[in-house]
Amino acid sequence: SLHAVKNHLYFSFISLPLAFISIFLFSMQVSMKMNSVGHVLFAIIAWLQIIPFICGIISSIYLLKKISPVLNVSNPSVYKRYQLAETLKWSIALVSTVSAASAMIYFFLIGAYSTISIQYLIIIILEFAIFLPLLQLIKTIKGKPVKA
Repeated sequence: SLHAVKNHLYFSFISLPLAFISIFLFSMQVSMKMNSVGHVLFAIIAWLQIIPFICGIISSIYLLKKISPVLNVSNPSVYKRYQLAETLKWSIALVSTVSAASAMIYFFLIGAYSTISIQYLIIIILEFAIFLPLLQLIKTIKGKPVKA
């Protein structure tokens, strides 16, 4: 069980950067479709993906250090910083994805879309299609599924 959790965290070092790079590319694609204010706004949203990337690495390192058979109680201030990193990571990623997807849907509805936009959407869907089964594979230890 400990091995599966560690494998999951090691997997997150690969999957999370790829996810944030996809959000970055998606937001930049939307940025290119916008005029002045929208262009700047979505470019900022794209570059904000550096924050969740760093928070994800910090969170994974923190958890890898905490995982051991011996109970290791965290300092409350360190744990609060971990919670802040997780909140920042998922808040920025979620708001960015929803904003870019909403803008892209708007462009689809008004007919101002390009085929390259569809390619970025397909990339994100393919990431989910690849990483979710891989995540299930990592949760398996020596043929025994780990219960969540």
